[in-house]
Amino acid sequence: MSDLNELLPLMWKGTLVTIQIAVFSIMLAIVMAGIATTLREAPYRALRWLGNVYVEIFRGTSLLVQLFWLFFVLPLPPFSIQLTPFTVAIVGLGLHYGAYGSEILRGALHSVAGGQYEAALALNMPGMGQATPRRVASSHDQRTAARHEPHDRITQRDVPCVADHAFGPDVPRATTR
Repeated sequence: MSDLNELLPLMWKGTLVTIQIAVFSIMLAIVMAGIATTLREAPYRALRWLGNVYVEIFRGTSLLVQLFWLFFVLPLPPFSIQLTPFTVAIVGLGLHYGAYGSEILRGALHSVAGGQYEAALALNMPGMGQATPRRVASSHDQRTAARHEPHDRITQRDVPCVADHAFGPDVPRATTR
């Protein structure tokens, strides 16, 4: 019971840090998804290229590789950018999921039929007219589908268990006796 009393405050702090990282990385992912989608739909080839490079790099490499790169490579001499582990988690998760979010938004934008734009123009509706609710619904359907797709996410077995850190080397020794 005393072990639990010692571990409970640490678990609580870890939970709060996890929630903070999740909230900040989700905010960054939403912003990056919007920026990348805007770039990919831009009329200028250079901007479209920039948006495509971002999406392809962050979707084409695993999240774990990106986190390692941000934490271990950025501090090296050519870059010399030192980030805290908290910042690396937020930036890494935000950039990675922002690229996936950009694909979802792009798909939602392209799912609206051309006839809906013409109908909105015929009814003198400004901007997108009736196309907006359909885009939101389509975007929601794709986000739901993307949540269930297996991507290159970090699985439970890739992350060390809390007990591995809490009890240290005593765990394997206790189980092998």
